Formats: sequence, structure tokens, C-alpha cells
Amino acid sequence: MGNQTLLPVMHHGIALLDLDGKLERQNEFLLDSLGEPGEKNSGEKEKRLGFLLEDPAFHELVQQAKESGFAELELLPEWWEGQHLSMSIARCGDILTLTVMNITPIHHLASMEQDFVANVSHELRTPLTSIRMAAESLQIGAMGSEHMRAKFLSNIQREADRLTRLVNELLVVANLHGRPVMHKNIFTFPELAGEVIATLQPHADLNSVDLRLECADDLPTYNGDRDRLHQVLINLVDNAIKF
Repeated sequence: MGNQTLLPVMHHGIALLDLDGKLERQNEFLLDSLGEPGEKNSGEKEKRLGFLLEDPAFHELVQQAKESGFAELELLPEWWEGQHLSMSIARCGDILTLTVMNITPIHHLASMEQDFVANVSHELRTPLTSIRMAAESLQIGAMGSEHMRAKFLSNIQREADRLTRLVNELLVVANLHGRPVMHKNIFTFPELAGEVIATLQPHADLNSVDLRLECADDLPTYNGDRDRLHQVLINLVDNAIKF
């Protein structure tokens, strides 16, 4: 068999070790898991592999696997600043199987997501406060003044638009975790477009924009996600009114 490997093709770094943790064989992805993005210099990767095999945390992991049959840890190596490695070792007789995966991008994404959600949550308070204050002002007497009524209603519309943008951004982030779910049903385009116009007509009136619906008489029915298409049309017509 020569140097042919029996290890399966995987996107995890895999290596076979003896019971002392000495490297016996490895797959092609082991060095890749120890490389910087776009790095082609295998010498640097091999150097990091050497550091990994000499790391005290690695030797402790080997010892735990020898005794219990399996051990795992997440390592922030001092010899590779800013990186986050996930390692596990399983024992099978006199052989140890090492699995290495660079999970740095996952941690970066999780950190970015947490920061994003925290920022959006903070930003949500401002439009909500503005809408509440405008509504309270209308309730206590501003409704009687045409000028003040128009001013506060415009504020509510603006802040509601801002809330919509923030919520849409949150939905985008939520969909990153999996395939978006489609809720299909049967509907007609004139019916949907008429609903959009009815929703945005007050906004159009405030901006002196005339909304008119012109549809062919023979349009077919659609089988699709009505709510998502409704959101698309709302965004398009709303932008057309504004700009």
C-alpha cells in the first residue's frame, strides 16, 4: 500500500497516534486546519503542527484519552495568537485517533452576532420611545391641532419605518442559522397589490403621491410565500413614495 492512507476524506484534521501521542499518520486536512486563510506555505503549517504536538494541553489530552477512552477540549494556543482549536482524541486499542478543527471563524461569527443583537436591541428603544411619546401627545390634546397632528403622525410613521428596518435585519441574522422556511399558499397578485396600496395609502397621502393599481385581467393565481412577497412590495412601494 505504500504511503496510501486509509483515513476517510474529511474536512477535519485527522491523525493516528501511538499511546505516547507520537504522530503515525495524518490526512491532508490536518495541516489545512493549522493554516491561516489563503496561506500556501506548508512550512508554517508544519511548524504549528509541531507546536501542537508539544503543547502541554495536548499531552494532557492524550493521557485522558488513554485512561478513559475519549477526551476533548477547546484550545486557545499561545503559539498561535487569536486562534481557537477544537481537539478530541479517541482510543481504539493501541491507537489514538486525533481530530482537530479550527473553529476560529465560528467564534468570530458568534461574537459578531452577539454584538449585532446587542446593538439592535439598544436601537429598538429609541423608535419605541418616540412612538410612545407621539401617541401620548396625541391623546392629551395634540389631535385637535392640525399642525401638531400632522407632525406627530409623521414622527410615528418615520419611527415605524425605522423599526421595520431593524426587525428585517434581525430576520436576516436569524435566517443565517438555517434554511429559511417558506409558507406557501394560493393568492392573486391584484388582491395582494391592493392590500399593499391600502396599507400605504395614508403614507402616500401625506407625501402627495398618487397610488394607482393597474393589472391585466387574465393574471394567473400564484402558489408561493404570500407574506414574503407582501414584504417585498411594501418595501418597494414605500421607497417609491419616499424618493
